[in-house]
Amino acid sequence: FRTGYYDGRGARLMKTLGPFQGKPQPVPQPGHKNLHECHWDAAVTLTIPDDWPSGVYLGRLSTLKDKTGYGYWQSYVVFIVKDDRPADILFQCSDNTWQAYNNWPSNYSVYTHPKGNQGPWADVSFDRPYAKYAQIYENPQSVGSGEWLCFEFPFAYWL
Repeated sequence: FRTGYYDGRGARLMKTLGPFQGKPQPVPQPGHKNLHECHWDAAVTLTIPDDWPSGVYLGRLSTLKDKTGYGYWQSYVVFIVKDDRPADILFQCSDNTWQAYNNWPSNYSVYTHPKGNQGPWADVSFDRPYAKYAQIYENPQSVGSGEWLCFEFPFAYWL
């Protein structure tokens, strides 16, 4: 989905992929500087078509329903398509901040590092999913979107 106003709908569907066979992926052990990097196997790769407009996109991940109709879960993968052409308005996403506050796994973020959040010991990786909840608010709107849906999307929607 490309997010935006779209006559009040909030997004438009750009492409559908799948279904794909999912599999459990291991939670990585903390590495040097308590860095968590997943190095997971990719189930699919999306090549962005040239005609997609710049913007913030959400890939919706859905599990298949089990035989009872339960066990159906969804999350998002957020990504940005950029355009190098000049424009009248620039919207800057806070993706580095999203990662700094991302508390996946086990409520660990750069702000919960035992030595504090400033210094050469505090690293975070983009090679990990976003936690279920953003920051300390435990707002389920963030599911997989970093802080995009909770904090930045309302402004971009208004634009």
